[in-house]
Amino acid sequence: MMRLRTLHLPWNPTRPATAPDAEALALLCYSDIYRYALRRTGHVEDAEDVAADTFAAALEALPGFKGGIDPRLWLLGIARRKLTDRVRKRCRRPEQSLSIMQELPDESSGPESAVLSIEASETMRCLVLALPDAQCEALLLQAAEGLNVAEIAVVMKRSSSAVNSLLGRARATLRERGAPYFGDSYE
Repeated sequence: MMRLRTLHLPWNPTRPATAPDAEALALLCYSDIYRYALRRTGHVEDAEDVAADTFAAALEALPGFKGGIDPRLWLLGIARRKLTDRVRKRCRRPEQSLSIMQELPDESSGPESAVLSIEASETMRCLVLALPDAQCEALLLQAAEGLNVAEIAVVMKRSSSAVNSLLGRARATLRERGAPYFGDSYE
């Protein structure tokens, strides 16, 4: 499997942003967009398609880019919309496992421990994906993409307080629904 490397160009939020050129845009964070799409789709081919669609849309919209935001957040917002469009276009199909995304536990602790760890990961994944769409998206942007509340607000086109509310409700729901599975260790 080919490894992608992220090249983070300097971003200074205090200076006005200008539209990046196409090459800088592609170098900026293709791997970030690809990994984001892969976590959401679970399939390499689908993630590649979403990343390609994202950059095609970004290049088309580039002349209208007003700046003022981190281009990475702008691209994540486009990728989020491309994923939503993709889901709308497809007929319902059986959910497919994200097992390629899971890291295998250390087998030195024994096979029982490894199985329990995989089961706990799968249970948590199902609990997160069962959240309402906006809550799931906000939580994944924070946990998987490492974005802060202000950045999530830009990507989701919501206020910071709305994002905080989504994250709070998502965590409360996970605590409630996850209690039977994780007991005291979850809190």
